[in-house]
Amino acid sequence: MTSDVGSRAGGPSIADKRRPGRPRPPATDQVILRATIELLIAGGLNAATVDAIARRSGCAKTTIYRRWPSRDALILDAFRMAVRGTDEDVRTTQALGAELGSTVQGSARNLLRLVTSPLFRAAFPTIARELLADTSLGERFRAEVFQPIRAALRERLLEEVERGELRADVDPDLVLDLVNGAILYRALLGEPLDERTADAVADLVSAGAAPGPSS
Repeated sequence: MTSDVGSRAGGPSIADKRRPGRPRPPATDQVILRATIELLIAGGLNAATVDAIARRSGCAKTTIYRRWPSRDALILDAFRMAVRGTDEDVRTTQALGAELGSTVQGSARNLLRLVTSPLFRAAFPTIARELLADTSLGERFRAEVFQPIRAALRERLLEEVERGELRADVDPDLVLDLVNGAILYRALLGEPLDERTADAVADLVSAGAAPGPSS
């Protein structure tokens, strides 16, 4: 989730794109992001104004704007944190896939952890509304969070194709869709979700993508 694409997967947060000058404490970024998420959960986008974020975080508006050039940029980073889409999170997913010996299984386990996270469950309705309504913020979220993660995992799957572990004609994006879609759907239905379920989904998808006798 390492090549240039993999190392940048998830994209750097806006707050990471610092101007030259004295380094700013990362703890402050986390306080502001947490306050933003809490407001999004409580009242949606309309509640997450910069004034409200400043009050809830105890940080001045000038402090917020030194880190994020706009409210949308801040909200995008808050969403990124809620879906564990930072560079560090993506590297963790990659490491899990390497440990388990399968990008498919690593992705399934990672999504299991995500959909069972209280933070994700609380923030997901707001994220889903933005995505389904095709708002500008939703489009940025796809482009700056989802697509880089997808590209990094796709690259790992293509490496497995080259090693002969997956069929040469397999569509890596479809493989990821099958894994993520199945686990998210079970979460939405309230079906039991545990590592055994995640591994079963991964096994089914891997079996369908595995090379056959003629490959």
